[in-house]
Amino acid sequence: MQVTVSTDWLEKNHQDVIVLDASWYLPSENRDSFNEFKSRHIPNAQFFDIDVISDTNSPLPHMLPSPSSFNDHVENLGISNNLKIIIYDTEGLFSAARAWWMFKIMGHIEVFILDEAYQNGFLKINLFQIIIKKQSVAAFCLHSNLQA
Repeated sequence: MQVTVSTDWLEKNHQDVIVLDASWYLPSENRDSFNEFKSRHIPNAQFFDIDVISDTNSPLPHMLPSPSSFNDHVENLGISNNLKIIIYDTEGLFSAARAWWMFKIMGHIEVFILDEAYQNGFLKINLFQIIIKKQSVAAFCLHSNLQA
């Protein structure tokens, strides 16, 4: 099972993909992942908010949301089953793995982590040259073994 794709792969295979920035930081870091997303991200990437796309009724943070809640959130991001999902975070491999796992649990087959999107804290230059189609609201069909 392939888990990661390279930036070179994305540059050559940017049709029928949606790119998600799933950056998240520990509270002690005093960083705001959404504000950082707004200031720099791969063009047309969507922000996958791990704090919001979770079971907000649980007293524990970041618990897996119900399938219907997950479905609603990802449809609003423009994600459909026919798209390849490419996920990255600014730390290299931290919160992107969580988002990848969530999509796998919910039954999405073509989901990958973008390897080395950032080098030394800076977004790789060639990623700004990739034209990724911005997705609108879409239909996402769950294929999960979880019960709603």
